[in-house]
Formats: sequence, structure tokens, C-alpha cells
Amino acid sequence: MIKTYRAEFFTVADWAFYEIEAETPEQALELARQFYGDHLGELDFRSYDAIEPLDHVQIWDAGRGTLASWESPDYRLRQAAPDLLRVLEEQTAAAQAVIDSWEKGDLAGAVRALDASVTAARTGLARTRGN
Repeated sequence: MIKTYRAEFFTVADWAFYEIEAETPEQALELARQFYGDHLGELDFRSYDAIEPLDHVQIWDAGRGTLASWESPDYRLRQAAPDLLRVLEEQTAAAQAVIDSWEKGDLAGAVRALDASVTAARTGLARTRGN
């Protein structure tokens, strides 16, 4: 069954929307991405700036909200940047603790802190990849 979905397109500068007819939200998402590539000039972006690269597309309906979405790698990286900065600061402190503990001959506590920071770093990196 064909349904009408509202595709919203987001860039750094602003956003636009377009009605897409498709059988599924996933099909609407693919059609929206294709529409952006083929018919960019038809989108009425709400912006005072030039058109920026596409950051985010979401397919939704009024009754159920967001049904499908896509995010560019750059957008995911910007979203994850605060977490990545925090993790980098923690890993730097943990690495310094290992160095300091090595000089004192006590590595166990410092290694545990370093291990915990590696787990947090992996989580942050996964977020930038959309995992």
C-alpha cells in the first residue's frame, strides 16, 4: 500500500521538507536521498546561507513520529564530538597515571582506569560510525 511520508532534510545551515509516496518508511528514505541528489533545486531550504552538504534525512508521519532516518558521517562525528573530547581527556589522564605509577612501582590502579577509558573510547567511536 502506497503511503505519503514527509521527508525532512537537514544541513548545517537549515532544513527543508518534501512529501514522498512509498510503500515503506525505508523505501521513502531511499527515495528522499535520491530526490536530494537529483532535484536539490526543488527543495525550499529555510536558510539565509548557501546550501550546505546534506547532514540528516528523516522519514516520519504525524501519528507515529520518526520511522526511518539517515545521518551523514560528518553529522554523526559532530554529534559525538563532546563525548569524544571527554574520553580523550580521560584517556590522557589515565595514561599519565600509568606513567606516574610506573615510576612508583604501582601499576594496578592506573591500568584499571586506563582499561575503563578504552571502553568509553570504543563506545564514542562506535557512535561516530552510527553503530
